[in-house]
Amino acid sequence: TPPSVLLQGVTLAMMFACRLSSGLLIASFGLWLLLRAPRRAVLVGLAGVLAYAPWAWYYHAIYDNLLGPSISQLGFFTGRWRETLLPLLVSPDHGLLVYQPWIMLSLALVVPSVRRCLQAAPTELPAGWSWFCVAAIVPYLGLIASWYCWWGGQCWGSRLAVETVPFFALLCLRPLAALRRLVWGRRLLLATLLVGAFVQLTGVYLKVDCRDTQPALFGAQPEPPGSWKHLPFLTP
Repeated sequence: TPPSVLLQGVTLAMMFACRLSSGLLIASFGLWLLLRAPRRAVLVGLAGVLAYAPWAWYYHAIYDNLLGPSISQLGFFTGRWRETLLPLLVSPDHGLLVYQPWIMLSLALVVPSVRRCLQAAPTELPAGWSWFCVAAIVPYLGLIASWYCWWGGQCWGSRLAVETVPFFALLCLRPLAALRRLVWGRRLLLATLLVGAFVQLTGVYLKVDCRDTQPALFGAQPEPPGSWKHLPFLTP
């Protein structure tokens, strides 16, 4: 319907206006939509261009370019994603899987009992939606891992990778539907809930260490990337 097309276009435009890196997510969604519904993809794209036009005018007037101040940060990509991808995912300071452990539930699909449970009660889902999620997650994490400040400076958890969380949540929908019907699956869900709550609640209520691991000079290394010597959620 026209309202939904307009809403999607405006949403994509606002994403791009706020953070240029969201262009990867927009491209993944646009390609998926183009393959499924070409006419809708074109209409959403036109709505997005129109919604972004005021931002482009504003950025050009203030910064003399159409993309805003973030364009000046393109030179801060190091290309060292092979070294930083693992810390980005599992380091205790800002690792995505450490602060969002429920993401690992998506791997439950490899368990035979989970697959049998899903086959017994199949559900209709948009064609190719899981591949769309993977196509959005993988390049985006690679982009963040290539950023000079991949850990995000002074923050709690995985700040720069947070845009991938909704896509991981979509990938977890089918495993969750199966796990809640299995005895051991419900126990796993409860354990995951407790672990995830523990990691987050310590930061909210106990005022634990949320230090800035970013060095004073851009050329220096963080302290040190991926080190397990400092656990923020256990350090008051």
